[in-house]
Amino acid sequence: MSGLHRIEQFLADNGIAYDVLPHQHSASSMETARLAHIDPHALVKAVLLESDDGLVAAMHPASQQVSLGRLRQDYGGSVRLSDPKTIRSMFGDCDAGTMPSLTTAWGIDMVWDEELMQQPDLCRETGDHLHLIHLETRRLMTALGDTPHCHFGTPRRLH
Repeated sequence: MSGLHRIEQFLADNGIAYDVLPHQHSASSMETARLAHIDPHALVKAVLLESDDGLVAAMHPASQQVSLGRLRQDYGGSVRLSDPKTIRSMFGDCDAGTMPSLTTAWGIDMVWDEELMQQPDLCRETGDHLHLIHLETRRLMTALGDTPHCHFGTPRRLH
């Protein structure tokens, strides 16, 4: 099962309406936003972290990066970036160099950056370089229930 199909199954099982948005092959989230003609603030990017309790995915807008210091302060506990080997082993059904942004479909807990909750609609990466899932934020939040959230994003530094 591909990452896209796993996410579609999760959304169907939870009664969440969605659209699949194809786009040209992209190598980064910011390029994905540009190619798909969407606001990078509404494109959800995931970063896999290791905490004292196991793996957790930090969900944040593609326009931002994760501040581990802010996340530790607001989320609590120790968190550190996961290594590429762990990412490959957890998301083996996804393309190399990608990570899906609905990790609950893989049984991995999430924490949301609060800025995402301000967006009426979100686009989520699917674990390939060619598709996004578009859905209403309120429907996703209802399905995910009490998923923790805090403010841990900082503006992305452009090189």
